[in-house]
Amino acid sequence: MSLILFIAPFKNIAETALKVSQKMNIDIIVEVGNMEEALQIANKYDDIDVIISRGGTAELLKDEKIP
Repeated sequence: MSLILFIAPFKNIAETALKVSQKMNIDIIVEVGNMEEALQIANKYDDIDVIISRGGTAELLKDEKIP
């Protein structure tokens, strides 16, 4: 199974992501961070296959060639 990193901009979104992943029986790593923080978070995981984020943070991760 792919390793998934979910980077949420707010704690409540992170909590929701965890609840949904547990209900669906999907293992994911959930972190809270926005923009530059998200880059640091993404770079600390070497073995992530998929990163889920939104808005400007997702664009920044894409522009920085983070998978």
